[in-house]
Amino acid sequence: MAFGVGIGDLLDLLDRGLDLYDKIKHREEIIKETADRMTTLKNYLKPLKDFTENRKGLNGKRPDQITELKRIVGNIEEDVQHINAILEKWYKNIGPGGFELRFPFVAQALFSLGSSPEQLQKFTGNLERRKVDISIRCKCCSALVGSSC
Repeated sequence: MAFGVGIGDLLDLLDRGLDLYDKIKHREEIIKETADRMTTLKNYLKPLKDFTENRKGLNGKRPDQITELKRIVGNIEEDVQHINAILEKWYKNIGPGGFELRFPFVAQALFSLGSSPEQLQKFTGNLERRKVDISIRCKCCSALVGSSC
């Protein structure tokens, strides 16, 4: 070819384009699943927070147990805020620098190639660990006090 671009170069470019498309499609599934999980978590988080702030619900619990449960709930709220900020970038087509991009495909490509997927994975992993922490703490509270947490 006269431009110095061969068929191999075009095939490589096509492969990269298809890989990017697959990444974006996979991210769409992950984003939808995460958004659904955040809605469910929000429905559980408010009663849990109310429980940790309600003195009647915490009767018989040691102060260190109460402090630990409140800390875990606070950490969950922070993780949820981070996840919601990442989801907002996806849904509002926000690119690097906080600019809203005109073309959703470009915004989704930048999202998929940037650090947002790793951050999303990190914070959802944090939530999974905190779920285990709460489960363990509640079992300990039940065993020590003889009532459910």
